[in-house]
Amino acid sequence: MSLWDRLHPLLFLGASALSAWHSPAPELAWPAAAMVATFVLVFWTVQQQPLAPHGSPSEAAHYWVMGTLILASMGLGFFMEDSTIVRTPFLGKNGIGTLLAMALPVAQLVAIGGPDQVLGWVTAVVGAVALFLSFSQGGWIGAVTAQAVMLAAGTPRMRRHVVALVLVVALVVALAASVIWMARLPALGMLLSRIDPTSSSKTERIYIWEGSWHMFLEHPWFGVGLGAFSRVYPDYRVSAAHEPNVSFAHNLFLNLLAETGVPGLAAFIAILGTWVGQARKRLLQASPEEHEWVAVLLAALSALLTHQLFDGTMWSLHIGVGFWVLGAMLYRKRTGSSNETSP
Repeated sequence: MSLWDRLHPLLFLGASALSAWHSPAPELAWPAAAMVATFVLVFWTVQQQPLAPHGSPSEAAHYWVMGTLILASMGLGFFMEDSTIVRTPFLGKNGIGTLLAMALPVAQLVAIGGPDQVLGWVTAVVGAVALFLSFSQGGWIGAVTAQAVMLAAGTPRMRRHVVALVLVVALVVALAASVIWMARLPALGMLLSRIDPTSSSKTERIYIWEGSWHMFLEHPWFGVGLGAFSRVYPDYRVSAAHEPNVSFAHNLFLNLLAETGVPGLAAFIAILGTWVGQARKRLLQASPEEHEWVAVLLAALSALLTHQLFDGTMWSLHIGVGFWVLGAMLYRKRTGSSNETSP
């Protein structure tokens, strides 16, 4: 790992600190900068730990899939109570949508082969249904992006399983949508709003983006401070907007421009560039087993980032850590060879 790869997160941390220093709401910006410092520490800690020759990535994928199945089952349990939306006590529809979209490629990897194939298939199908019933449109788009990445970067057997799973999930989701429609469940209103291009949630995002752009134009170099968006937004809210206040710009890159200015966005893009470059290098040099694991990590990262084009959950602690762990895992190497063929 090059010195640049090790230190480039510090540029983003520095931009976060500068934005906090110049923020009109430092009591919000400094804790957010401290959270970024925690994320960077997590990144360094994870990427410096080599993978053992046995148990990883298969062990990491196994536990990831188990956690996904628990999360999806919990969300579906809440949906069955009132037939409105998949959620949990600690995650709303967009939070759970992000995590499920990220986890589906891992479940698919487990479903490809090894002793946990059944677990992988069950988790992939249950997770996809839970993602659909979360009605998180950004999560839907993120999941589709992840499948496209796996088709483009995966091995031949991974591509075959992606196609098979997409067909199965499409059938199950169509069945779930039909039940909602015919039974006129309370979730029907949410489903119709998701497919309505003129729904209030879509038009409101456009107003938020417009206000966020004006916020950036007035604070181009340091932004208003990471985490301070909600405090400043009322001053830039356009007259047509209905929401009096929002927590973020509902677009990762626009949010970074508004909160950390050009330096923050540039540093973040540099991070993504080095991570994608590392993934490409490993894909070219890896064994088939490791190739599939790296492709899955890249797909999960793509799902997360795609969803963040319409949301801002990445700066919450539980999802933000996941972003940095994904990046760190792209650098982790095995300590020895292994003959295991499970994912």
